[in-house]
Amino acid sequence: MRMNRLLPLALLTALLVVAPAAHAARGFSSGVTAGEVTASSAVLWGKANKAGKYRLEVARNRRFRGAKARTVRARKGHDNTVQKRVKRLRAGKR
Repeated sequence: MRMNRLLPLALLTALLVVAPAAHAARGFSSGVTAGEVTASSAVLWGKANKAGKYRLEVARNRRFRGAKARTVRARKGHDNTVQKRVKRLRAGKR
């Protein structure tokens, strides 16, 4: 049961910056993670290699149909980290 609840979060974390996947790996050498996880929200976090704007895409399916996109900004003053709270997650859904 716990694994089913964490799967959407793991998918969201892996897809923090996805345009394309190789760019995501280049842009976030320290990776991405999630914190402050509840049954319906999570804070996604990443440390970018350089300051600038990045695209966050969240989808309810693996093919990203109907994905919601947001722009997040990595700032030098915040050690090039990006954070965004993702709300309205559904517990136990893939």
